[in-house]
Amino acid sequence: MTSFSIEYNAYPISVPDEVRSDIGACQSLSHIYKQMCEIYDWDQLYDIVFEVVDRSPDNSIQILEELGGLAIPSITNKYAEILDKHTWFIQDYYQEKIIYIARNPITGEDFRSYRRGRREYFWEDDGTNYEALTQTVVNTYGVIDDWYTETYTEDDEGCQDILAKVIHSFDVLLEMYDNISEEDIDEECDSVS
Repeated sequence: MTSFSIEYNAYPISVPDEVRSDIGACQSLSHIYKQMCEIYDWDQLYDIVFEVVDRSPDNSIQILEELGGLAIPSITNKYAEILDKHTWFIQDYYQEKIIYIARNPITGEDFRSYRRGRREYFWEDDGTNYEALTQTVVNTYGVIDDWYTETYTEDDEGCQDILAKVIHSFDVLLEMYDNISEEDIDEECDSVS
């Protein structure tokens, strides 16, 4: 799979190459979103999201930030807190310990000394329920679908911006999923050799 907005542009064979790029640029966001909904059902979306978020906290955080940044009223009102990365993960750190040999100025003996190094921050996910996180992300896409069905108008520039961000968030999700699939294929090839 590649980017959704690129992969599913079908062109008639009789159209010259120079015109094809113009046709793709004019394709409406609404059409792209409808294609996306036709290709993926909710079960497939759940499986894709689970594979992506279960792989690493960084993937999960990127998806949560993409969805949390949408200016859809039902998301900002109901889902703002639950789409916050701090709801699912704890930012933690470890401190490097630097060991060096020093000389005692009085006795002249060498001794081992320690000092603190820099802090390395990471997202702790020991308490994260990835099935619940996956369901939350899928439910958020359901809220987006409801917004599209009930509120979206192609003439409203604000709606166009929101839909572009929705399609971008889905593209990011699919790109992460593609990277996971490629990693799995590479691991299978390495294990066979």
